[in-house]
Amino acid sequence: MEISENNTYAPIMVMVYDRLNHLKGLVASLLENNLAKDTDFYLISDAHYKEEHQKTIQEVRAYADTITGFKSVTIIKNIDNIGTDKSYQKLMDVIFEKHDRLVFFEDDNLVSPNYLEFMNASLDFYKDYPEVVYVCGYNFPINIDKSYEYDVYFLYSVCAWGYGMWREKVLNVKDLDREEMRRDKRTLSKIKKRSYQLYDILMSDLYKDRYLNDARIGYLMARDNLVSVFPTASLVKNTGHDGTGLHCKENEFFQAQEKDDSFRPKKFPLEIAMNKDIEKKMKTYTRTTLKNALRSRLKLMYLKGLRVVGGKS
Repeated sequence: MEISENNTYAPIMVMVYDRLNHLKGLVASLLENNLAKDTDFYLISDAHYKEEHQKTIQEVRAYADTITGFKSVTIIKNIDNIGTDKSYQKLMDVIFEKHDRLVFFEDDNLVSPNYLEFMNASLDFYKDYPEVVYVCGYNFPINIDKSYEYDVYFLYSVCAWGYGMWREKVLNVKDLDREEMRRDKRTLSKIKKRSYQLYDILMSDLYKDRYLNDARIGYLMARDNLVSVFPTASLVKNTGHDGTGLHCKENEFFQAQEKDDSFRPKKFPLEIAMNKDIEKKMKTYTRTTLKNALRSRLKLMYLKGLRVVGGKS
C-alpha cells in the first residue's frame, strides 16, 4: 500500500520526562525514516515533581532544543508538573488545531526505518472506516500463520507503544461514568472473554477509583466494536522495561524483543474482519494463570464488599 501523493504526513507527538538516553534513541530511529524530513515533530516536557529530577529534566530540554532533521520542531516545556494525562491532552490539543491526525510516542520507543511509511499509509487507507480508531506499530508475540494473506490484522484493542489516530475519531473516556460501566454487564462480559488481562485492569478503575486511561479505551472499543490495525511483524520496540519506566516494570522478555527493520507492509485488507486464528492466539497470550485469576477474583469481591459497606453500591 503506497501513500497517496497529496497526503499530508501525520505529525509526531512525543511525551518526555527525565529519560535523556531513551529520547535520543527514539529521535535517532525516527530520523532513519525517509519521511522524517517531511514530518512535523512536537514534544512536550513535563516539569519535575521531585527536586532531584530537575537536573535531568534540564538536560532533556537542552537536548530537545537541538533536535533537527524534521520538517518543523515544536517544543513545549511545562512550567509546573501537570502529569501524564494532562500533558497528553495539552499536546494533542495543540496538534489537532493544525492537523487531522497524529502519531504518538512515549520516549522509550524505537522504530524501524519503514515505520512512518506504514503509519501514514494506514492512516490514509483507513481514515474513512469509522470502526478503525487506531493504527499500532507493534505486533504482539504471537505466531501468525503463513497462510494469512495480509500484512496487517485487526483487534478490539490498542497497544500504546507508538500508535496513530485521527482527530475525528478520538475516544472520549473522560465522560465515562463508573456506575454505568459497572452496570454494563454485556460489555464487561465481552471484555472478560476476549482478554482477562484487560478485564482485571479495568476492574481496578471501576472498583479502586483509579483512573486508567488505557483500560477505559479498551472498554469503549469493546462496547462499540471498534478496532485497531496491527502489523504482522513489529515495527517498534519498547525499551522501557529496563526499570526506568513509570508504568512498565522491569521485564527481560519485552526488553529483549526486536523490531523488524526489513518489514514493509503493503497488503491491507479492504474488509474489517477479525481473523479467528489470530483472535484465538491473542486470547491465549492474554490469559492469566489460575492462581492470578483467583487472586483477582478475591480482590474484586473484597473491593465490591467495601463499596457495599460504604453505601456506594
